[in-house]
Amino acid sequence: SVSVVIRADGYEDYKQDVTVTSDQPTELGTIELAQKTGSLSLTSPQSEVTYKLSGPGDYTHEGQLPDKLEKLPVGDYLVTASQQGWKLPPLPITIHDHENAQKEIKFPYAKVSIVSVPPGATVREGRTVLGQTPLSLTQLRPRDLHLSVDLPPYTLQRLDLHLADFGNMTKQVTLPQDKDFIAACGMPLVWVPDGAF
Repeated sequence: SVSVVIRADGYEDYKQDVTVTSDQPTELGTIELAQKTGSLSLTSPQSEVTYKLSGPGDYTHEGQLPDKLEKLPVGDYLVTASQQGWKLPPLPITIHDHENAQKEIKFPYAKVSIVSVPPGATVREGRTVLGQTPLSLTQLRPRDLHLSVDLPPYTLQRLDLHLADFGNMTKQVTLPQDKDFIAACGMPLVWVPDGAF
């Protein structure tokens, strides 16, 4: 008797003991090789995240996080995650035999808190009103942010902020009184001898 071993990349080894006789060919039949597989768990702290997974042999799969994929052929994969039009660069993942690979996908949102003295100022990005101070902005994509802070009759202030990945920033803005501030109040001013209005 002899041992027959069949090996193929990405498959379990197949081994069979075969009795060979000199006068007859030995028929092994069709041999099903068991593919080496692993699983993948994908999670995200954010909601409404979709993904596309591509891997060996033109493998592709699309879904929404969180997700678990079973029986993935071993090898190297790329996962591309998207949320509301924001697509992250592909992340490499390697699947090993009988292992569960885990990947948490985080979008590197930044946060900004804006406080003004006095409070109640309108914060705008371009013409879009973001809210009144004190204002907390979350889920911001990393970028350069150009804001205006406005509370008539105070002088409008501009803020140029650089938002880094996962950045968390607090900005305090003091709104100076406009030189026409007192006139804008519409109050008649009377000088009294002690030097006060």
